[in-house]
Amino acid sequence: MSKSLVHYESMFLFAPELAETAIIKEVKLLKEKISKLAEQENAITFEDHWGKRKLEYPIKKRETGYYVVLQYNFPPQEMRDFDEELRLDANILRHLTIKVPAKEKQVLTYEEVTAEYQDFIDEKVAGKRKVKKISNRKESLNIKK
Repeated sequence: MSKSLVHYESMFLFAPELAETAIIKEVKLLKEKISKLAEQENAITFEDHWGKRKLEYPIKKRETGYYVVLQYNFPPQEMRDFDEELRLDANILRHLTIKVPAKEKQVLTYEEVTAEYQDFIDEKVAGKRKVKKISNRKESLNIKK
């Protein structure tokens, strides 16, 4: 029996004390579990290792983490249990999973995201992009005085 599949994207933040080989093994286990639950060998459609990055704020007393992004086809009825397993995995500090709309199945790599962000900053500095500063909460909510 074939399961209906939905396209998901997950970002995983692994503990920084893990060696890169251990992270690769963890990702391989995740990919095998996804493929097994999806009953498809090619369930993984995209994989990108962003590597070790400094965190904006400490997570579980750690200042850095190793980022990995996966896109995959997965049965939605299995997502709750899979999400719970990820939450309980001691090697994964955080994870976030979203449904990818059918027309947006392409993911940007870390380099593409940083290049787009840098273009935005360059435009802002050059005055080509206007960014309105909000002075108070009432203004942000469009509340008339």
